[in-house]
Amino acid sequence: LNNASADGEWATDKLSMAFLIVVIVLRRSLIYRIIGAVLSSVWFFCPLQLFVGGGRPKKVADNGAKKAKKPKKLGGKSEADGAKVKIN
Repeated sequence: LNNASADGEWATDKLSMAFLIVVIVLRRSLIYRIIGAVLSSVWFFCPLQLFVGGGRPKKVADNGAKKAKKPKKLGGKSEADGAKVKIN
């Protein structure tokens, strides 16, 4: 019985290591998200951010200009295609 446990120890170690690697590869986005949340909370309470600038970048407000509208299509062709449009 002692020899059986010693002989199977390497197999158990290799299988558990392979399982751990598979889990890490499949769940790496979750792991990255958890690490990012921890670092973000640590940075939030860090007084160093007062000197480095820990704020998020400001969004630039648009100037209120509207985008140019495309001409409406009539009969499958539009004025932009060079077709003459008749209106009855």
